[in-house]
Amino acid sequence: MSKIFVLLTFLIVVALTVGSVSAVHFCDFDCSEEYTAVGGTIYQDTVDNGIQGASVEVTCNGNTETATSDSEGAYSVVFEGDECSFGDDVTVHAEKDGATGSNDGSVDMTYHYDFGCFCGLDLNVGIVNVPLIPEFGLMIGTLTAISAIGIFLFVRKK
Repeated sequence: MSKIFVLLTFLIVVALTVGSVSAVHFCDFDCSEEYTAVGGTIYQDTVDNGIQGASVEVTCNGNTETATSDSEGAYSVVFEGDECSFGDDVTVHAEKDGATGSNDGSVDMTYHYDFGCFCGLDLNVGIVNVPLIPEFGLMIGTLTAISAIGIFLFVRKK
């Protein structure tokens, strides 16, 4: 049951991400060139808990594109084919209000789109979802460490 739920969730995320990537106006692109879209969701706890307004930095082959996550936590960027292509590794870093997260993925899908604007387009796609994790401040981190040591010593006495 758990595997089915995870698979279903993954397929829904893929469908939503491809939908947001396809919202780009492809008729503005040169169809003789290759393009790669990288997208995903910036979330906290579960992928359906998207974070709006996160700053996203996507790096592929040393090339970096930036974006901001939308109201559902989705983001997408487009690279030209000589910057990022099928099979390349991608690193995504996101940050919002002191919470940060990073995740690695790869460009592992290709879609062919035919448009009414004179040509078709092959689009390589990578989907990388990133969980945000709140960072501890110095004071909270110190209190957490002291508490953990205190509890350890208390339990050890018994």
